[in-house]
Amino acid sequence: MSLDVSVLKPDPGKIKKGVTSVKFTYNGIVSGVTDNKVTLELFLDPEAPIFIGDADGNLNKSIVYTQNFPSAIKSLSKTIAITVTQVTALRSCRLRLEARDSKGFRSACNSHIIIFK
Repeated sequence: MSLDVSVLKPDPGKIKKGVTSVKFTYNGIVSGVTDNKVTLELFLDPEAPIFIGDADGNLNKSIVYTQNFPSAIKSLSKTIAITVTQVTALRSCRLRLEARDSKGFRSACNSHIIIFK
């Protein structure tokens, strides 16, 4: 059994202070449908002034969600509201997407998003 998540891309790739709806696309595949549901966790750079807002108004550095992956590689996506609280000298925010299937197999990929004035 196997799992792969790759090619993480945020759209837009550049955001500014405030709240922006960002669509994260990535490729995903599992070797069989019995490996679903896949649990994904998106992490934001702990040092950057960028957060994920939840329904209670809390600002978080990660979000966990589940998604069914196909048995042939396919582009998947998740749209998330991202909040930039301030613009600092740190202009690039690292992103990491980790995936775990129902059998415990793991995969991960990295990207970044640019913060501008």
